[in-house]
Amino acid sequence: EGGWVRTYADVTDYTRALADLSASEAVWKFALEGSGAGVWDWDPEHAQGRYSPLYRSLLGYSADLPDADLPRWEERLHPDDRDAAIAALHAHYAGETPTFVSEHRMGCRDGSYIWVHERGMVVSRDADGRPLRTVGTTTDISGRKHAEHHLRLAASVFTHTMEGIVITDAGGTIVEVNDAFCRITGFDRSEAVGQTPRILSSGRQGPEFYAGM
Repeated sequence: EGGWVRTYADVTDYTRALADLSASEAVWKFALEGSGAGVWDWDPEHAQGRYSPLYRSLLGYSADLPDADLPRWEERLHPDDRDAAIAALHAHYAGETPTFVSEHRMGCRDGSYIWVHERGMVVSRDADGRPLRTVGTTTDISGRKHAEHHLRLAASVFTHTMEGIVITDAGGTIVEVNDAFCRITGFDRSEAVGQTPRILSSGRQGPEFYAGM
């Protein structure tokens, strides 16, 4: 006669462990995204990744876009930054660096690029040391990069202009002068810094003139 053989196992602990793991991942993802960083979870062996909603929005993609439809990371890298970013990732995979850290431009859905700071770490390797799972964050640093660019332009103008430039603090004390100022006035930088514009007094103007200047 035919029949059934049934077995039973208590999987309460296993189910609870899965629930705890899911809750734990939800907490750290929430914490990271609360800081303005997009979160990614990458499987190097199978070239598959999972991306948080904020990560997608940084690049202009909708939250419901399947992970598999997102262009590969290497394809999104700006051509001028690609080699350095990939080299940094592979150095971490090889165990040469404790974390993967890179600042580079990343392509968005509309064809534009944004500057990002990416940081990640291998959290699982196989018996041979090959990375199985990498998690990390992507932060938009375009604002900082643009500010740095403008500062470099200002510094270039300060250094190379033919006009003398004096920078003072709110109290009128000179904190910096450029080479043109030294060349025009004959003052060395060490003589000017810490003084006030009164050192330029010709004796033809009163104190009100220099206070206004």
